[in-house]
Amino acid sequence: MSKEYRELPKAEYRWWPRSVEIATGKKSLISSEREKKPHTAEMDYSLAALKLLCGQLKDARGTPSQNALTLGGILFQRVWLQGVLVSNDDEDRLLLDDSTGIVELNLSGDFRQRQWKTGMYVMVVGGYFVRTGDIPVIKVHKIVDLSPFPDREAMWYLEVLEAYKLFYQPLIEEFI
Repeated sequence: MSKEYRELPKAEYRWWPRSVEIATGKKSLISSEREKKPHTAEMDYSLAALKLLCGQLKDARGTPSQNALTLGGILFQRVWLQGVLVSNDDEDRLLLDDSTGIVELNLSGDFRQRQWKTGMYVMVVGGYFVRTGDIPVIKVHKIVDLSPFPDREAMWYLEVLEAYKLFYQPLIEEFI
């Protein structure tokens, strides 16, 4: 059983799990067996959660044959965002604003038990879902209050910029 891999510079091995796949059909650290699995609506945790700003999500596009989205040719299902909670109503509808856009956070299980307050600076990882005519929604897999760490917001923009320049931009340029 042979596996096909796209060679990446060694620096990228440290950052990229077996998850970046170019939507053109090229393999990128993903075995060809993945494509032979039947299509399911389950979350594929081998796909990395992309570090993004909310404003970048508007460029994501659906894929016809997979339960995933692409951003410049990078296949993904989950995103990693940070921002300020700007709304918390009685129906557990949280809105996250990172100054580039707003997304709704869909909390489940233990996350609903926690007191999430407007003004908290949080980190969120979760499944990204586009809704026509409404703001996008993140089905939260992980949420952490980073409010006690005042430098986190400034550092987040640098982290996203670094991830883009080191990893996403070369893949996007290859796709174009």
